[in-house]
Amino acid sequence: MSGDGLGEGMSRTPTVEAVSVLFVDNDADFAGVSKTMLERADESISVTIVPNGRAAIEVVEDPGRQVDCIVSDYDMPEMDGLALLEAVRERDDRLPFVLFTGKGSEEIASDAIAAGVTQYLQKKPGRERYALLGNQIRNAVAQYRTQSALQDRVRQQEAVAAIGQQALNEPQLEVLFETTVRRVARALDVSHVRILSLPESAAELGTEAAVGWRPDAPPSGQAQYAVGDGKPVVVVDDVPSEDRFDTSDAAEVEELRSGACATVGLRGSDWGVLEAHARTHRRFTQDDVTFLQNVATVLASAIERNVIEGERQESSERYRTLVEVSPSAVVVHRDGDLVYTNPAFVSLVGAADATELLGSDLASLLHPEDEAAVTTAMAQTLAGEAEPTRRERRIVGRDGSVVHVEMTSRAIEYEGERAVLTVATDVTERKRYEETLDTLHETSRDLMRAETRADICETAAETAADLLGLSALVVYTFESDTGELEPAATTPSTSDLLGSPPTVERGAGYVWETFSEGESRYFPDVADEPGGLDDVVESQLVIPLGTHGALVAVSDAVEGFEEPTVELLHILAANTEAAMDRAEREQLLRDHDSRLTQQNEELRKLNHTNKIVRDVNRAVAQASTRREIEQAVCDRLAEAEPYVAVWVAEAEGPNGAMTPLAWSNTDADYVDRIDDDVDDPTPEGDLVRRAADTQEVVVVEDVLTDEWSERRTEALTYGFQTVVAVPLVDNERVYSVLVLHVATPETVTEQELAVLGELGETIGHAIHAVERTRALVTDSVVELEFDVADERFTFSRLSAAVGGTIRLDGSVARPDGTHLCFVRTEGIDPALVESTLADWSSVPSVACINEDGETALFELRLTEPRLFELLREYDGTIQSLSATDGVVSLVVELPQGGDTRGLWNDLSESYPTTELAARRETSQANRQHRTHRSWVEGELTERQFEALQSAYYAGFYEWPREVNGEVLAEALDVTPPTYHYHLRAAERKLVSGVFGSGSN
Repeated sequence: MSGDGLGEGMSRTPTVEAVSVLFVDNDADFAGVSKTMLERADESISVTIVPNGRAAIEVVEDPGRQVDCIVSDYDMPEMDGLALLEAVRERDDRLPFVLFTGKGSEEIASDAIAAGVTQYLQKKPGRERYALLGNQIRNAVAQYRTQSALQDRVRQQEAVAAIGQQALNEPQLEVLFETTVRRVARALDVSHVRILSLPESAAELGTEAAVGWRPDAPPSGQAQYAVGDGKPVVVVDDVPSEDRFDTSDAAEVEELRSGACATVGLRGSDWGVLEAHARTHRRFTQDDVTFLQNVATVLASAIERNVIEGERQESSERYRTLVEVSPSAVVVHRDGDLVYTNPAFVSLVGAADATELLGSDLASLLHPEDEAAVTTAMAQTLAGEAEPTRRERRIVGRDGSVVHVEMTSRAIEYEGERAVLTVATDVTERKRYEETLDTLHETSRDLMRAETRADICETAAETAADLLGLSALVVYTFESDTGELEPAATTPSTSDLLGSPPTVERGAGYVWETFSEGESRYFPDVADEPGGLDDVVESQLVIPLGTHGALVAVSDAVEGFEEPTVELLHILAANTEAAMDRAEREQLLRDHDSRLTQQNEELRKLNHTNKIVRDVNRAVAQASTRREIEQAVCDRLAEAEPYVAVWVAEAEGPNGAMTPLAWSNTDADYVDRIDDDVDDPTPEGDLVRRAADTQEVVVVEDVLTDEWSERRTEALTYGFQTVVAVPLVDNERVYSVLVLHVATPETVTEQELAVLGELGETIGHAIHAVERTRALVTDSVVELEFDVADERFTFSRLSAAVGGTIRLDGSVARPDGTHLCFVRTEGIDPALVESTLADWSSVPSVACINEDGETALFELRLTEPRLFELLREYDGTIQSLSATDGVVSLVVELPQGGDTRGLWNDLSESYPTTELAARRETSQANRQHRTHRSWVEGELTERQFEALQSAYYAGFYEWPREVNGEVLAEALDVTPPTYHYHLRAAERKLVSGVFGSGSN
């Protein structure tokens, strides 16, 4: 990529940068496979294979080759992996090095770690191993590049400071230029650096100082393009492919690949160019360009100062009278006594006029610590023993203030006598700038110690106020959740100018524009800029802090910021951004550790809960009655943390009251107090009924609230604050509710509540199982007779529509949730039945399968399974179902002890007109039948049982047969051969059960 202009020609950092991996292994086949697997696991990784350590060293030392990471085997001839690691560390102590070996041992791993290996990984087959290796390479290279970038920035800042210091102290530009090109080459780690000047009388740039270039090398086309087209910055990523200017000399003779240059300005025009080139492909970052611009600015200042100094000296020889108006303080003294001072010196020391100083001793104006050195230097200068040298001294003014000056003295003839001319330049501001710069570097340590982004912002604002003397500065942070820049810290006096700094919304104004572009901008006059912070702001400097936010300095004056202040603010911003990067990484690590800790704690709690569940399940498995199950559950849970009391209650006992059934770790007195009735409910009763109604776990986080205030004494006495109600449910039938008291709030996690809900279902299944077992062995049953005259009940509705009598012979449950019912009618026209049911959505199909005079047998498929679901839920069976003129007489048999109330309530809820006509307790005459039915259900498959049921209910076994197998096969949605296969299999099992072994 190539381009020009400030910021142009620079590559944006891609989301995933390419990683060049040097793979060292003497096994060529394995190396080839590893290359393929690595590049397939991560497309950004490019692998170069070498067979041994010496070849690897040659690649590392080749300046034209880029190596981001080395992956090496351990066991290799001539030079093993550890020897290669030591050789690499001698050349680069931070280059990522992964020891990827099949001969792993603790000793090798220990030696590798001691030698500074980045990662140690054993060779194993499988894609996962290469995915892990690729991830380790990516992480190591990312860390290496981050550290390198930070070190490059620090090195560049130090180089700028050193060049600036030398520029202030070194009067000879040639010396400054020679030192500068060497420092720039080291700071950017490039091979070619030049300072080129453009004399007024010449059309071509000339070399002032160079590193790496041939002495006779002509100016590069890139430098000529920069000054010729007025481009302050020109960056070229690939010199051979550049087409804007001629690069043949640079590309072919010097073999250069990448370059960047910045123009050096002087008095509104280009004085020359500072350029840096590399023979390897190098991406010049924004930091590199900023560094070149800063150095160019320092050089421009030094050149400007040198030109001014030369002009002043030349003018002073020709026009002595100009000394009077010289901005530099000039004095002439003889034997230490002042014989002449210009107005600048009078102003410097704060005297009323020159006569006040004439005749006085120069030493009396010097700082006591400098007096002896100045006196000696003046004597040597007067005697001709010392050349004119610029020295930094301190002068004490009339008001006692100390002024830092640079004094240059030389012997002259004054009024016919030998004297000393001393020129004193006030460098107080420069000295203050240097001290500020040093202090600013020290402040960076405070930024690096700050733990949070807020602390970093506050430190940056305090530094701007105390060290730089800024009156108004705002540190903005980017809030990703709102997409806005929020003010995070300000200098104390910012409110005097801005009041409360506004939030910068996305896309609003030049502050957001500067932040989004990522390049600092100085607005000397913001009167015409849209989206300003406030009307009183006249000038503004906006410096982005990477992706973290922006540092905004404002002034109520046009051009309110001097260049040194702008440069110091850039240094402060760079340090702030680096500190935020570090704080963000550390915060990510802390968050990761916190999540791991939380997950470990949740896992511990979940393991504890699972252990409790296993203990409860074992106790439930050993119980033989419902009450034994409920008591066993209470006993086991009461023994486990964090439960302090456990009890089981019936949601709607006699008279609709909540009634405790079993308890543990509590006393009867407390149980008596929580018992309630519908007219006087208790908090516990409401909680139990809510859990039963919703069939979900219900939690009261803190019983010390107004809702449970009447239980405050019990809660404090028994030591609980949280109550959990768990319904014991099976197939939507709630048997009872388990109530657990927990000591402290927020102890029971969401995972534990989910486990308790599953435990409630398990206990409900167990209760259902023991009740069903008891029903099979009991000698008595309960018969319930219901009258249902509700049009929502299909049989009631059909009877009312067609008249006559309808009787249900039997039903077969189908896998799709429907029921196949065999219905016999008397005195009803079959065609009327079929036409009536034709449009009913609750009866998707109807067929008359047999007709004998006044009696007809129909096959109905019902989508209304509620009655059958309730009977299955309550272990009930239909003894008879007949309907006449819209009223259904339904006789249901339940096992002794079955929940008759629950069945009646659920039937009434589904069909509100249901009335209980009779309730009878009888001995179970058909117990043997139920035993046989259970045996049949256990022996036959689902398909076989279904075929046998449908055959029986449809009159297949009557003589003559009321229906044939083809009709039944069609009703069951199977082919006739399949139906007869299942029917014959069922009959064979029945006959074998009767006549098989032991049947006699």
